[in-house]
Amino acid sequence: MTEPASGPGEARMGEMAQRLAVLEEALALGSLATWRIDPVTGAAAWDARMHALHGLPEAPLVLRSQWCALLHPEDKERVEREFDAALQNATEFHIEYRLRAEEGVEPRWIRLVGRAEGPGPAVTPWRGIALDVTPRRQVQEALATSEARLRRVQRIGRIGGFEIDLATGTNLRSPEYMALQGHPAAARTEQHRDWVARLHPEDRERAERHFLEAVSDFVPTRHYEQEYRILTPEGEERWIYARAEIERDAEGRALRMLGAHLDITELRAAREALAQSEARFRALAESRATELAQAREEARRAERLAALGQLTGGVAHDFVNWLQVIMSGVSLLERETLDEAGRQMVLSGMSEAARSAQDVCGRLLAFARRGTKAPEGFDLNARIAAMGALLERSLGSHIELALDLDPALPHAFADPGPLEAAVLNLVVNARDAMPKGGRLTLRTFGRPAEGRDQVCLAVSDTGTGMAPEVASRAFEPFFSTKGEGKGTGLGLAQVFGFAQDAGGAAAIDTNPGRGTTVTLALPAA
Repeated sequence: MTEPASGPGEARMGEMAQRLAVLEEALALGSLATWRIDPVTGAAAWDARMHALHGLPEAPLVLRSQWCALLHPEDKERVEREFDAALQNATEFHIEYRLRAEEGVEPRWIRLVGRAEGPGPAVTPWRGIALDVTPRRQVQEALATSEARLRRVQRIGRIGGFEIDLATGTNLRSPEYMALQGHPAAARTEQHRDWVARLHPEDRERAERHFLEAVSDFVPTRHYEQEYRILTPEGEERWIYARAEIERDAEGRALRMLGAHLDITELRAAREALAQSEARFRALAESRATELAQAREEARRAERLAALGQLTGGVAHDFVNWLQVIMSGVSLLERETLDEAGRQMVLSGMSEAARSAQDVCGRLLAFARRGTKAPEGFDLNARIAAMGALLERSLGSHIELALDLDPALPHAFADPGPLEAAVLNLVVNARDAMPKGGRLTLRTFGRPAEGRDQVCLAVSDTGTGMAPEVASRAFEPFFSTKGEGKGTGLGLAQVFGFAQDAGGAAAIDTNPGRGTTVTLALPAA
């Protein structure tokens, strides 16, 4: 194979040869390789660097077939087609291709640049350079991979990017941004009016005003965010969350906005569903609280009536005795045989019986009445002491009543009416827990508490006690351990309700066979 002809124009060729020599001298300092090819024969002359780039031993000429054999299979057909088209129709070309490589080895990327030495590119020799562009292609591929991943993340997260030149009003939109707006997923350059046109009519004025305020020169903010609705070309309504940073010059003038759009349509729907669910729950809770309050009040009333029923026998017996005294006195007074001293003694007995009956009636009416809460400061010790006779009659002779009242006890602050009902409920429950008799102790004491000291009443019995699983439900309305028809399950619920209404607390300490202590804590006055 012979060296390709140099072509016409000896002087021109000499000039080009000189220029090429200068270029080669410069290229020797870098990594560029040079080549020259005869388009007629297809034979090429490569310099040492060209041979090294392609991994061939140095030779005077390199056939086209040798060069093509070095091309990566995926690039070979394209490169040959572009190379032939350039030789036939152009005066200059730029081609990039990969070389074959062993499996597992990254192929080398070569950039080939050529120019015809004279007119008639199909017959004129070509000269050019070659450069290893593998690092640049690796960076480009890594960047492309990163951008692809970013676009994928944006697509998955329904996030679109945008950049706005605030001086010109030019809006650069990412592919995902346009997809979120219901348009084809392709980057687009728009104007401000295009964004405004997509805004939902009900949000348009508010959203645009917020945007213009954010980029105003009079508002030195660098942050922008808002939520608004848009309408897609198909009329679909979508919620968008926009967030961006605003670049400003030294004088505070807004120059550029860079940010992202997030499709929060599903999030807004979830928010609304949650809000509706919370509203329904609140309504249900309020309704349940009202029902519970009504049930508690009815429970208190029923417990009062139940306690009155349990007291009927003892109180009726006392009333019979008092009426007997009064009737006997009336009978004696009707006789004229009594002297003045006897008449006074009879009258005194009748008055005492009437006062006792009046006292009991007053307390029973106070216990049974249903009224509004009227908290006031009162002496708890005095109230308990005044109930002594009533409590003893409720307990019966087989149970001993003991009062342990703290003389230094401060006054309590609560409604005293329900207090007496609560105490009577505790006493009746204690009595029922001691069917074979025992001792019932009412102890008062004070104790410090967060925000306000407390005045306490502890009612302790020596009865059967309760198991932990029973004690945990003792304050529940309608829960009873007395068996069907023997208890309403409202006594301790009334006590607990009274304590809560008063701003206090109720607690129970019990063990099977060791008795029970219920402590009622009320705020100190």
